[in-house]
Amino acid sequence: MEGKASISKDEFLKIMEMRCIVKQVYDQCDFFFLTKGNPFTSLNDDGPIDGKGFRKVLRNLGDGLSEKEYADIWTMTGIAEPSDTDTVDTDSLYKALDDRLRA
Repeated sequence: MEGKASISKDEFLKIMEMRCIVKQVYDQCDFFFLTKGNPFTSLNDDGPIDGKGFRKVLRNLGDGLSEKEYADIWTMTGIAEPSDTDTVDTDSLYKALDDRLRA
């Protein structure tokens, strides 16, 4: 409540909505990353995926990631963002994300 003694109903509902969203994200991360293993391996069925293809998948799959969210993955993991022609090491990316989720 940011040090306030009381808040309005609207403020309370906004805080609770955000907490529910965060919980849903954590639950989905747990399921897709911790329980199921590396979800990126399916992208390598036809051989290693390049940076252009990987970016396209992450930017367009499901709700898709914004440019900033995509860039934040690489910043958060400490892995250099691959160029269009670089091969994406999905195992290293998964390990870095897994380490962040378990921290």
